[in-house]
Amino acid sequence: MKHAFLNTLVAASTVLGLASPALASDHIDGPITMKNRVSDLTDFFAFPTPNKPGSFSLVLNTYPLVAKSNHFTDKATYVFMIRKASTNAATAQITSSDEVVINCHVDTPNDIEKHVITCKSTNGLAASSIYNSINPQAAGDNFRLYAGMRSDPFFFNIDFFKNASEKGKINKPNSSNGMADMNVLSIAIEIDATKLFPNGQSGMFAMAAAVVTRDTPASPLRILDRVGRPEITNVSLVKHEGDAELRDRYNIDRPFQVVKETQGVYEALLLKNINFYDAADKKTDWNEAGKATLARLLADDFLLLDITKPCNTDSFLEIEKSLIKGQAHTTCGGRKMTDDIMDTLFTVYIAGLDGARIRDGVDAPKKAISNEFPYLAKPSLGILDQIKASIARGVLGL
Repeated sequence: MKHAFLNTLVAASTVLGLASPALASDHIDGPITMKNRVSDLTDFFAFPTPNKPGSFSLVLNTYPLVAKSNHFTDKATYVFMIRKASTNAATAQITSSDEVVINCHVDTPNDIEKHVITCKSTNGLAASSIYNSINPQAAGDNFRLYAGMRSDPFFFNIDFFKNASEKGKINKPNSSNGMADMNVLSIAIEIDATKLFPNGQSGMFAMAAAVVTRDTPASPLRILDRVGRPEITNVSLVKHEGDAELRDRYNIDRPFQVVKETQGVYEALLLKNINFYDAADKKTDWNEAGKATLARLLADDFLLLDITKPCNTDSFLEIEKSLIKGQAHTTCGGRKMTDDIMDTLFTVYIAGLDGARIRDGVDAPKKAISNEFPYLAKPSLGILDQIKASIARGVLGL
C-alpha cells in the first residue's frame, strides 16, 4: 500500500507539473472557467453511431477533475447545436443552415441517484434519463440519452504540450498520460439524423456545444463556456508574451453567430500561433495562403461530421485539411474519443498538411473506449484515484 501511495503522488505530480492554470483540450481554459468548473466544458465528440447507419452520437464532457460527490448543476443548461453543412473544395468554404438545438437540463434533488436529465430539441424531440442509468432508449423518447460520471477520455503528455505551446519546442515522445484516472461528468446522445432533419440532408453536419445560464428567471440566457474543435483555446489561442488573453472572450461567444470583427481577432492570433508552431521543427512547412486558410477555418469553430464516410481511422480535422488542399474529404471527420487529436494538431501546425507525424507518446485513453453507448469507461473512484485528483485540484487552485 505504501508503494502504491507513493506511485500515486508521483503520478499526481505529473498533473501538477503545470506552471500555468491551463490543463489542455478545453479543460480549465480561462480564468472564468477555473471559477465555475461545473460549467467548464472539457471535450465535445461527434461521430457516426457504431453499427447504426444514418445515426450519430454526441458526447459532451464537463467538470474537469470532478470529485466523487460532485454532480451536475440545475443552474445551467447544456446545449448541442447541429446544422446541415456543405463544403466547397474549390474555395475552401464551409456553409451551414437549418440549425436544430438540443437543450439539456438536470433536476438535482438532494439524492444524487434521483437526479434526472431531460433534453428537448427546438423541433419537438425529447428524451430523459436518470443519473448514471444506462438503459435502452425508452418507448416515449425520441433519442437515446445518458448523463453521469465517467472516466475522462482525454489523453495527452503534459510536458510535451507545455513545451510545444509555451516554448515552441518538440519533446521526445513519452507515454505519460496526464489525464489518467481523472473523471468528468458526461452527457451522451445517440440520435437518428432524419429525426433532426426530416426534410432531407446530405449527411454532413456542423456541430458545437455550449453551457448557458440565466442570472435571474427574467434575464436573457448567458453563455458560460462553449466548445467545437478541441484545443482552440489552450493550444490554438494560447497567449504568448505581448498577446491578449482571448480564451474567456472566445468561450462566451455563441457558436455560429460570432460577429465578423471578433472572428477576425481570433483569426489574427491563430495565424500568429501557426507561425509560432511552424518554426518548432526549424523549417517552414506552411505557405502564406495555406496558413491564412487554416486560421480562417479554425476561427469559425465547430466540428464537421460526415456520417456517409468511413470512420475507422483517426479522422479528426481530415475534412478541414482536405479543404485546404482543394480536395474532397474521404473520412467522417468529426471527433471520436480514440482520435489522437494532440498528435494531429501538433502535426498540422508544426509539420504542415503532409508532414511526418508529430507524436507526444500518449496514443489512447488509459481506459478503453467502448463501441456501446455511452462509450466512456466507468469512473476511477478508488481511494488513490481520489487522492490524485484532490491534490491536482488543490495545486491548480480549483
